[in-house]
Amino acid sequence: MQDSTLADRLRKLRGNEPRRAFSLKYGIHEQSLIRYEKGTRIPDNDIIRRIAEGEKVSLGWLRSGEGPMYASEERERATSDMSEVFR
Repeated sequence: MQDSTLADRLRKLRGNEPRRAFSLKYGIHEQSLIRYEKGTRIPDNDIIRRIAEGEKVSLGWLRSGEGPMYASEERERATSDMSEVFR
């Protein structure tokens, strides 16, 4: 699945979870989620942050599609980079 837009990434994160359950989990209206997934509306930063934290994905990846998808991969890479600096 291509995940080049925020709408694509949101659909990827939701996967097979019903829209209603996903939207309730993050305190948004189901119709808003539908619009986010269609790309006709952009969620505000607070909603993006809540979804990223709840789904344990990188905030940067969710916003822009850049970097690793999972926040843990981002931390591992940063730790690895720092260990190289201090050698």
